Amino acid sequence: MLFHVTVDHSPETCPVVNNTPEKRITAEGAAKAGVMALTKSLGKELAAYDISVNCITPAAAKTRIFDQISQEHIDYMLSKIPRNRFLKVEEAASMVAWLCSAENSFTTGGVFDLSGGRSTY
Repeated sequence: MLFHVTVDHSPETCPVVNNTPEKRITAEGAAKAGVMALTKSLGKELAAYDISVNCITPAAAKTRIFDQISQEHIDYMLSKIPRNRFLKVEEAASMVAWLCSAENSFTTGGVFDLSGGRSTY
């Protein structure tokens, strides 16, 4: 999950993780839900000050970190994405750029899904 606060459209970010909890990692699932709730609450609280708070919930993007993962695990991750492909880094960058741009002067408290259909709410 990418979490950022936009003040005058300059982002602050924290680490990216997926928002779909898996078995045996209950604490991670709870933390992800907490970040989404925090995003929505801060989005409302800070809107009057022209501060936007949004986050994105991306699927895995095929980057160099995949060199450290077994092909079996890569295939497993891919099997969970209905689009049947990994997120392109450029797709995530485009969403973040839009969230931080003047074109997005209205949206706040949003959780933007970039999971290729993996996440269902």
